[in-house]
Amino acid sequence: MLSPLPSPSPAAGRSSDSSSNASPDASAASACDVRSVADTVLPSVVTISANGATGAGTGSGEVIRTDGDILTDLAVLKVDPPFDLTAIKIGQSGSVHVGQPVVALGAPLGLHGTATAGIVSALDRMVNVPADEAPPRFRSTSPWTSPTS
Repeated sequence: MLSPLPSPSPAAGRSSDSSSNASPDASAASACDVRSVADTVLPSVVTISANGATGAGTGSGEVIRTDGDILTDLAVLKVDPPFDLTAIKIGQSGSVHVGQPVVALGAPLGLHGTATAGIVSALDRMVNVPADEAPPRFRSTSPWTSPTS
């Protein structure tokens, strides 16, 4: 099943922190208009649901071609879309730098239309987590969170 993500709520991307003591990196992140990015990009982000004999799952992907090519973390999927698709604009990874504000969009754990903002904290860093230390049911690029918290 393929479904488009809904638009974010009107409050998305608004910050109530007007502190003048923010660090330069925090100021850069708050200068990123999350709502504008979400409004532009979410039409190109889809939720993918899969069911099989050994299990089921959900994830998100980006439409890279309007004829049905969807990019995920693991593969490029070819689908016969039941609705018109909007292709995402692909950026240049060489222009990313540490401290740059970024926005991540998707459907983690099936939560459609999720948007979060931050900064690029490092480039070309390998993080190795032994399989027996990874929390169950989660794969994250942020600090580990217990499934019960």
